[in-house]
Amino acid sequence: LFLRNFPEPRNIHFIQPTPRDVLKVKKADVFIHGGLDLEVWRDPLLDAAGNVKFLGSREFSIDTSRGIFLLEIPVSVSRAEGDIHLFGNPHYWLDPLNGKIVAKNISMGLARVSPADAEYFNNNYLDFAKRVDEAMVRWTAELKPYKGSKLITYHNSWPYITNRFGLVIVDQLEPKPGIPPGPGHIVEVIEKMKNENIKVL
Repeated sequence: LFLRNFPEPRNIHFIQPTPRDVLKVKKADVFIHGGLDLEVWRDPLLDAAGNVKFLGSREFSIDTSRGIFLLEIPVSVSRAEGDIHLFGNPHYWLDPLNGKIVAKNISMGLARVSPADAEYFNNNYLDFAKRVDEAMVRWTAELKPYKGSKLITYHNSWPYITNRFGLVIVDQLEPKPGIPPGPGHIVEVIEKMKNENIKVL
């Protein structure tokens, strides 16, 4: 399993795999990834590693996005619109219920790799899913008073969780996804927050 620990937060879009990463993937038994076009470095890394388990049919490569209902699938794609994702918004794991789908994909993928342990993986998934469902009752109750509340985000990462709990994204600090905010746009956002009484950034 290829896991990478970072000493500080990194943008997953722009990871630069190192020779050490290539070696880890070359030796790995399983490669779990977010799917879609979030990790643009993924295929070059797999090609460089040349691990036959992850090439071709990719039987030992687990895509956690399988079965996710994707939001914001673009009708047209232009680099002028910033960091556009061809398959839809890839930040799906921020909806807690999508976490259950992610966990199920991992459980099924690991069972495919190690059939003898399938029951163990499935039991862990069922336990996780139960805990998510229990937490959702609490989270839904806690956020209910804020349903319809407006907020500003930095990057277009949050539509899954805001849709789940009924929050409203009014604008982003990035004028377009992946484009750093300039002073003019920040002033516009500040004015919008004042005019619409938006208190959450």
